[in-house]
Amino acid sequence: MLEILPKKVGNIHVLNTGLLNINPELKRNVISIIDGVVRNGRNIDEALDYIDAKILVGVLRFDKDTCRACRRIWKDIESKAPWQRHKIGSDYNDQHKIYLD
Repeated sequence: MLEILPKKVGNIHVLNTGLLNINPELKRNVISIIDGVVRNGRNIDEALDYIDAKILVGVLRFDKDTCRACRRIWKDIESKAPWQRHKIGSDYNDQHKIYLD
């Protein structure tokens, strides 16, 4: 869980996804990759790797090292989260549920 104090919210920049110009074919590919990973119970990192490469680096021009650093931070936070045992895509075929907090 990430706690953001009201005083700090003014410093957070949120991406307006409506302003993104993403090729419709790329959107379909991203959705297809995510769908395949979740339906087949594969590791969600497969989909995230694709999204990072195609959207964050390819479209938004994020630096690859920045993407890797953010992923490491996210993994560290995720590993400490109490809900971590129910990751998206894990045991999907057995439980048919996705838990989001």
